[in-house]
Amino acid sequence: MLPRAGYLKFLLFFVWALLFGKTSAAQDRTPLSPRERTLMAESFSSEKLSEWQNRLNLQDWKITVMVVRAADLKPKTLGNIHWDGEKKTAVIRVLDPTDYKLKDRAMLNDIEFTVVHELIHLELSPVLSSLQRNEANRIEEEHAVNHMAQALLDLDRGR
Repeated sequence: MLPRAGYLKFLLFFVWALLFGKTSAAQDRTPLSPRERTLMAESFSSEKLSEWQNRLNLQDWKITVMVVRAADLKPKTLGNIHWDGEKKTAVIRVLDPTDYKLKDRAMLNDIEFTVVHELIHLELSPVLSSLQRNEANRIEEEHAVNHMAQALLDLDRGR
């Protein structure tokens, strides 16, 4: 018998394999419940956080990721990050699949984009913290971070 944590990992891997495996069973699967989609997003976002945290050399930070509902985020956002530079801790929040209107693969790609985007904000925080923040430079920062995140993901995905 697997321990509880091992069982959960096995279950999430099984769901992942059904969704994205190359077998015809993936086309015949029944849709996941909202709770199963949230669990899948939690597992996926944690995995991507670990990958990108290493790639961006942020291993000295204790970073966690949370899947949250749209009401817990600012309007028209898909995620955010809050950090404590002295303690080197951060929490990334990503949008729950319940609030997405995308299919699973596109939704997961978007969640990965959000994780990378927020990690870039964290990487830039020492440089930008001394600047006078205003709406104009905040928009410019978002624009630049979006371009960097997309460039990194395009490289990673071989585009």
